[in-house]
Amino acid sequence: MTQRKSIAIGLMAALPFAALAQSAPAKSDPLDAKAAVTATAYQSAFADYVSAASLDNETSPDKVWRAANDKVAQAEGHSGHHGSHGMPPAEPMKPAPVKQAPVDHSNH
Repeated sequence: MTQRKSIAIGLMAALPFAALAQSAPAKSDPLDAKAAVTATAYQSAFADYVSAASLDNETSPDKVWRAANDKVAQAEGHSGHHGSHGMPPAEPMKPAPVKQAPVDHSNH
């Protein structure tokens, strides 16, 4: 390895230490009543709120929801959980009858 390469590698290896040598910003004393603080800003959670009454009838949330559901219901494939595989929807399973065992209360 040449001397120039060795010097270049050494400088590149020392470069991260230059970042550590930076001075930390001065912190103000939390007990100092005259210490400068950043200004706080308040933004309401309702700043971007748009009421449904201000929308036209076609874009109200309930109309958008209904249109999206109608579109999915008309789609083929798994939207109706039958169709692409050619099988009708399964019948709901009926629970098996439960046999009641007699209870012996003579030990009470």
